[in-house]
Amino acid sequence: MQMTSGLCGGFFLTWIALMPLFCYSQAPVDSLVQAEWGAPFLDNAVLQQQVPLPIWGKTEPEAKVTLVFKAQSKTVTAQKDGSWRVVLDAMPAQRLKTVNEAPVGETMTVTYEKNGVKTVKSIKNLILGDVWFCAGQSNMAGAIRTNKSGHFPEDTLEKANYPALRQFQSGDAAWVVCTPETAPVFKRTAFFFARRLQQDALVPIGLIATAVGGSNIDSWLNQAPYTTGGNYSTLVAPLVGYGIRGAIWYQGESNEKDRRGYQPKLESLITGWRKAWNQGDFPVHFVQLPGIASSSLDNPAGGDGRAEIRQA
Repeated sequence: MQMTSGLCGGFFLTWIALMPLFCYSQAPVDSLVQAEWGAPFLDNAVLQQQVPLPIWGKTEPEAKVTLVFKAQSKTVTAQKDGSWRVVLDAMPAQRLKTVNEAPVGETMTVTYEKNGVKTVKSIKNLILGDVWFCAGQSNMAGAIRTNKSGHFPEDTLEKANYPALRQFQSGDAAWVVCTPETAPVFKRTAFFFARRLQQDALVPIGLIATAVGGSNIDSWLNQAPYTTGGNYSTLVAPLVGYGIRGAIWYQGESNEKDRRGYQPKLESLITGWRKAWNQGDFPVHFVQLPGIASSSLDNPAGGDGRAEIRQA
């Protein structure tokens, strides 16, 4: 086939139409400032209202980072390891008229600049509200699913049109907005807690779900005299600092042999997490572990330690 010459050198005749793509393309990706948000700063996120709000991420060492959200603009220089952190001033949530109201989302933009090169990244549909950290074992990890006979009321899914109720699952890369179609993936303990809370408070609610079936409390601890647990290191630590209203905890089955020895561990979890977040004494609500099967009156622990756990 005949060759032809042009700005980019020789090309087959059939490729002439594509010449602008090759000759005048934008700068290659590797010339941009590399950057990423910290988790869980993603589209559809709920950001904690009425507290100084930390936002963080990673970029190239010593890049200039400018974050813009609502009426605020903050600029910092990334550390030598590329990490950056901005703290926004406290902002109020938009109060809802009903739980079915869809609040107007906002966009957060970050501009990264180094050596005259810029990269701009945005996350969209962000709302301010109350965020709850939801941890524990199977009764916190279990999703609603579609078993209507286990729901109260049975039309729970059909009525689950709650655009201001959103869930982030630790390790995932998305916030899920609650609709009748998405509700089955919500964690059931967290969902029913949030549904009632939102009815009373009429503000957006965000749930950060991080629970592991069968896990013991030891794996979630982070301070002396206990060893930092694996679940804390992998599931909690990456989220520490994300603005929250408080935490809810449903666990104890895997620690029933601890009996009253569970008390200092639960206290360590609460005080350790509060220390890590450095956000004051936020509330931590926990379920008093229900009984299982039956026990005789002269042996109320039932041989499984649950009565002692409740005392703890």
